[in-house]
Amino acid sequence: MLLALFVAVASSLFFYVEAFQSGMPAKKWAVAGFFCGPFILPMFGISQHVTLRQARGFQNAYLKA
Repeated sequence: MLLALFVAVASSLFFYVEAFQSGMPAKKWAVAGFFCGPFILPMFGISQHVTLRQARGFQNAYLKA
């Protein structure tokens, strides 16, 4: 029980910080991270990518080196 609470709080903090750094709604992701835990990570990655594409435009190339 204590481990589940620790994982929920840690996931909430992780998603809050990452969403804030990416310019996404941080509170929404913190709540989602608290209730869903690390299972929400794939959806967060997709949303982060979509937010980046919207900010830079869909016609621009973006290369990570």
